[in-house]
Amino acid sequence: MTETSSPVAALFVREGNLWTPQEASVGPWSPDALHGGPVAALAVSCAEELAPGDDFITTRLSLDFVRPVPTRPLTVTTSLLKGGRRVVLVDLQISDGEKVVAFARVQRTRRTSVVLPEMRDTGAELTPPPDLPSDFDELDTSLAPRRPAPFLRLATELRTPRGVGVYEPRSTVAWLRVYADLCPGVALSPAAAVAAAADYGNALGAPAIPGKTGVLFANADLTVHLARHPASGWVRMQPATTWLEQGIGHTRCDLSDELGMLGTSAVTLPLMMA
Repeated sequence: MTETSSPVAALFVREGNLWTPQEASVGPWSPDALHGGPVAALAVSCAEELAPGDDFITTRLSLDFVRPVPTRPLTVTTSLLKGGRRVVLVDLQISDGEKVVAFARVQRTRRTSVVLPEMRDTGAELTPPPDLPSDFDELDTSLAPRRPAPFLRLATELRTPRGVGVYEPRSTVAWLRVYADLCPGVALSPAAAVAAAADYGNALGAPAIPGKTGVLFANADLTVHLARHPASGWVRMQPATTWLEQGIGHTRCDLSDELGMLGTSAVTLPLMMA
């Protein structure tokens, strides 16, 4: 975990193994529940602390929300499931007192040099995205259909295509940067910041404005796959969502940065009538 000196919002305050959520962690569904992004960032951060190493890359996060994660102090329990030379697995349990609120498993993979075959025009090579954060406009929260959640307002910068707002039919891509600290003076790692951003995919991919559809779509889980270290704090998110009348939805999202493909994310959406 890297110390910072900039006065930015923090997602948590840490006292040993106790993590107290701050206002910047609160989500859109209840003032008493966290956004999934800070929970994802917490899981990745604690896994990287247990299994450190600059030659390792956080390549997967699997996160299940057992119940809404409250704004009360949380305990994180970690265990090393696999300590291999190439792949490491860390299991985590996040609890509110005696109640488990989330389970997670984080995979860390050691980098190694390989000689690749000719990759040009195969679709498997790393190519820059068609746009950059500077090509998009910063979201004007005053124009939002309702006041955005504290996590979006206090911890992130969201950019959408010029002339296109969130939830409009042409809004199929956005650049998002999570700039909040993990805790005061401790920056999020690049992978933790991407994990926090990835939880916003179901909101970006929603077919209609929350609160006006009569349908609630909080995600029950989050899976993130990464192939390399992020180049910067910016993540290009291109979600695609399916909502079905049986009450189940799914959002999958391509994740990129300024260099090209980073990985993917996906969530399950138990749809509920408001």
